[in-house]
Amino acid sequence: MKTTIFLALFMTILSTSATAETVKSEVTVSFAELNLQNEAGVRILYTRLVEASKTACGANINYSLISTSMNHQDRRNCVAGSLSRAVSQIGNERLTEIHQSS
Repeated sequence: MKTTIFLALFMTILSTSATAETVKSEVTVSFAELNLQNEAGVRILYTRLVEASKTACGANINYSLISTSMNHQDRRNCVAGSLSRAVSQIGNERLTEIHQSS
């Protein structure tokens, strides 16, 4: 079983000069110590994946120069997409259920 997952993202960010910049972000999530056979372990992993997706998508970065509602929506879409891919890669049934109910 894999005990580490990488959230790799390629985002295109438009700067104020309207040129596109491609950014690759990768966050490692380790879960070797978690017991994915119980609810608590799976929920902890899901929380880690959510936070890693936010970090990888720049949810904590100050985008004051390019802060538009479209950019905020792009970041939300990025978080949702990276989280879905990570859950799918892990392939744990309960993790998938938690994700689908969120």
